[in-house]
Amino acid sequence: IIKSVAAFIDRQQIATVSERVHPRSLFGIESSFVEDNPNKVQEYSKDKNIDPLKQIKIFTNHKAGKAGRGRWYIVDRNVIAKEKHVYINKWKVIVSSANSAGQKRDWQLEIIDNMSAVGRVRVILGSFDTKLEATNFFRYVNTYLIRFMFLMTGDALRSLGKKVPDLQDYSANQNLLDFTKDINDQLYELIGLKSDEIQYVEKKIKDIDASRSK
Repeated sequence: IIKSVAAFIDRQQIATVSERVHPRSLFGIESSFVEDNPNKVQEYSKDKNIDPLKQIKIFTNHKAGKAGRGRWYIVDRNVIAKEKHVYINKWKVIVSSANSAGQKRDWQLEIIDNMSAVGRVRVILGSFDTKLEATNFFRYVNTYLIRFMFLMTGDALRSLGKKVPDLQDYSANQNLLDFTKDINDQLYELIGLKSDEIQYVEKKIKDIDASRSK
């Protein structure tokens, strides 16, 4: 299976998702940020209005260390260095930064909007100009085969996505996949997996999901 995916990457002359992943330090929000700056944050809730010209949302731990839990806060835009605002203004797909290859933690994959930033508690797998591109990428990395390929590297962040093909174009013009249809079956055909390989991939992911739901 790994060889088939590698051959697909070579055949299509595409990169891997690892080259799209942003560093955890991108926004400069350390784990102790909330504790160190209580006067700069307010807890976010859906009923609170945000001034997009002056404020943003950040997702970070409420305190440093193992006791810290990720929460959403509202902060002024000037908390983030101005040169990083270009990334705030993009739609982003994020995942937990703990045990990044996926073997030992909940997948915790989600889309965040174009007025948000994250601390070290999350890793940005990809950033996009439009919500559609982020949604298509989200659906792509949630497929059985792509989740399986994330498992084929270690837990270190430097390995995240190194064997996962990056289609690079996640717009409606993507010529390899039709995002309006089932992506799993299309990927199996593109990669050329046999029925027993497909069964193996899906069983592996379903077993992981079942163990997490216990």
